Amino acid sequence: MGGGGEGDEKFFVDGEKFPSTFGTGSEDYIGYAWAAEPPHVLFDCAYACQNAVPIDGNGLTSVARYHVGDNVPFQHSFEAYIEKYKENNWNEGRAICVYEATAYWYVMPQNLYS
Repeated sequence: MGGGGEGDEKFFVDGEKFPSTFGTGSEDYIGYAWAAEPPHVLFDCAYACQNAVPIDGNGLTSVARYHVGDNVPFQHSFEAYIEKYKENNWNEGRAICVYEATAYWYVMPQNLYS
């Protein structure tokens, strides 16, 4: 993410018009605030990591964030967004910022204990 980060994360729960979670930026959300300048470092912990980044910050960077200890409960709907802070052609077209997501959720059958 490096310079392509900075976009605020927003979580909308059960049809909210304004997000109940409105973060301060993807660098804080991932957990590397103030560490996104060269020389870049790799880090990992239980719920966030930056597992691929060139030392000069040019090239592929990979980060991950998991909501295990800070889940977001919902009843009917959940929407999550991360603002994209820069255009794909920033840094003279050499930097492209792509976000991908995978969501898992667990549902207990209604009649399991009835």
